Amino acid sequence: MLKILIHLIQNSIRLTVRQFSKFLKDHRAVSALEFAIVFPIAFTSMFAVIEVARYHYINSKLHEVVRSVARDQQAVFNKEEREALNSAKIHADFNTEIGDYFGTEISLDDVNLEIRVYDNVSDYVDGIAIAGENVVGQASQLVVYQVTYNWQSITPYIDSLLSDEIKTLKVLKIIQNEP
Repeated sequence: MLKILIHLIQNSIRLTVRQFSKFLKDHRAVSALEFAIVFPIAFTSMFAVIEVARYHYINSKLHEVVRSVARDQQAVFNKEEREALNSAKIHADFNTEIGDYFGTEISLDDVNLEIRVYDNVSDYVDGIAIAGENVVGQASQLVVYQVTYNWQSITPYIDSLLSDEIKTLKVLKIIQNEP
């Protein structure tokens, strides 16, 4: 009885080894297996590259818009025109520039422009802004344009991986008026 049991075990081991060696020699499904392993990684990487490129593109365009608006406001040398500039006028110009640069790519509801005037750099560092409607400042004052944009990813999966701090683009432009 013991001999029969040993014989059965040896035969089953030989059969298992033969089947396993046949399995290892069979290359019919290798391509499908490689595709199943590589495709999700490649697909995710492709979308990650697209999202990073889009993030930097929007950031670059926002810098250009803020630079353009700040330059336009600082280029007003006529005293009457300069005094007529107020926050509503600058925001309207900013919204027009956003529309010109981005079209329907980003929503104006997600973009916020803040303009603050400071007497000097130490006031800026301390956060002591001058209150009032004169958003272009007087001679030798600092004018700070800050734009925040809540960046929306086109891929919900990648959007869920990023923190809110990363998804908020901030653009800062500081100009000192001529004396």
